Amino acid sequence: MKLDAYLELSKGWLIDHTSVYDLARSTERAMQHDYVVPKNPTWDDGPCLGSWNGTERIQAAVPLSIKTSLEAGKAAELAMGSNYAGHPTGKTPISFLDGNSPRVGAVIARAGIVVQFELWKDYARLVSYPFNKKQMKGWTFLDKREEPNLEYAINRRNELTHEPMPANDPNMRELVEFCSKLHWLAKMAESYMANKSSN
Repeated sequence: MKLDAYLELSKGWLIDHTSVYDLARSTERAMQHDYVVPKNPTWDDGPCLGSWNGTERIQAAVPLSIKTSLEAGKAAELAMGSNYAGHPTGKTPISFLDGNSPRVGAVIARAGIVVQFELWKDYARLVSYPFNKKQMKGWTFLDKREEPNLEYAINRRNELTHEPMPANDPNMRELVEFCSKLHWLAKMAESYMANKSSN
């Protein structure tokens, strides 16, 4: 995989993760009893649902409800076991990991960071660049920012993969910043390869 191919794949995944977040978070917000749909939404109001025909129609329906997928129903049954019994109204209370919220941003950001690291690691492996702490030992970095950025990326990915507790949840901003660091590291790896081949 060349640098351009890695960057294109990484950017595609980043757009997918942020778009899924926008859809999920806007729906989550519209399901809250006290949600007020912004009349003329600005970037600061997002993500939120809006309407080409005006916000009154959506506001009249707030709070919205959601008809979940068969997969979500099976997941609830698996998670709740015999306690899972559909309510006559069709509303079934779900026990989320962290209280009453599905942690939309945290779940998507965590998955995104792990995916971004794995994409980057595939690229780093192909260009013989270190992607774990053992490989970092004795490595000569071209830029003084490389080592702390690489160490941060490795530590954060490991933490999110091996310590899946809500206390260390990332947010969407961290996902975007993490991805930016990995892109920079990939470009440094490319510079390392160019340096190596010219010597």
